[in-house]
Amino acid sequence: MPTAHPSEDRLGAALKTRKRLPGLAGPIVDREGPDEHSLIVNADDFGRSHAVNAGVIKAHEDGIVRSASIMVRWPAALEAAEYGKSHPELSLGLHVDLGEWLYLANHWMPIYEVVPSHSKFHTVEDEALRQIEAFEQLVGKPPTHLDSHQHCHRREPLRSVLLNAARKRGIPLREHSPNIRYCGYFHGQCARGKALPERVSIAHLRNILSSLPSGITELSCHPALGEDATIRHCRERNSEMRTLCSAEIRETVRSNAIELISFFLTSAPKELSLPPPTLNQTESTAREDRGLASAGESKVSDAEQAA
Repeated sequence: MPTAHPSEDRLGAALKTRKRLPGLAGPIVDREGPDEHSLIVNADDFGRSHAVNAGVIKAHEDGIVRSASIMVRWPAALEAAEYGKSHPELSLGLHVDLGEWLYLANHWMPIYEVVPSHSKFHTVEDEALRQIEAFEQLVGKPPTHLDSHQHCHRREPLRSVLLNAARKRGIPLREHSPNIRYCGYFHGQCARGKALPERVSIAHLRNILSSLPSGITELSCHPALGEDATIRHCRERNSEMRTLCSAEIRETVRSNAIELISFFLTSAPKELSLPPPTLNQTESTAREDRGLASAGESKVSDAEQAA
């Protein structure tokens, strides 16, 4: 079973022991001491479709999203890039896309693959660098950060490929920058794709925000607005958008003295860390612990899929 980051352990323990806040009428728990809490709310899958773009834009303009990661291979990526150009306050990173997998009948089945499973280092590197170049052509500047679709960079060879790319460009790579904790607890499905609508509720996000450790935390999200038959769990994505834009969440941010920032205000350390492969329990999509392993094998344990 993969080992979780220490920061995830602390946050997970806090979420398990803290009483859920019932609403604005309930008490806001004051933090002790002078610790500062900065939060980057990053929307993944920007550019995947028009509905995703609409959700990200709504969550940025009316909610707490301050950053987004673009999937450059999709037709709606141009729309996402154009919005980013006209809204320079929104930091834009690259959501490296090597494929998508669905857990079905006790096996991982590919929905699509950009490079074949078990690809060699140079094949994965060529594709990742091609997507970085495509990002720069679309946006007109380098990405502010790097991450990947369904967390493929938790496994080799993409992990080393993106570590090298992040070091060269001096930008953060998700889960590998010691000065930025990653939180994936706001997500509407488990590792094997089961819908978990309670995980994108206002109460759940308030609980997360009220339990943030000091320092900088990245919280990922996947908002959408409207129906879209091309993306899975569209209902949960719409729920995410509504939660991110809710007055209750904005009040929780204010009451807990959380500073909303973007990746513009961060920089990668000289040495990016190389932790062991991890599984963030609720930032979980169909191939979360898979990297580029064979889609026909099943290696996700019951504990790893728990939400």
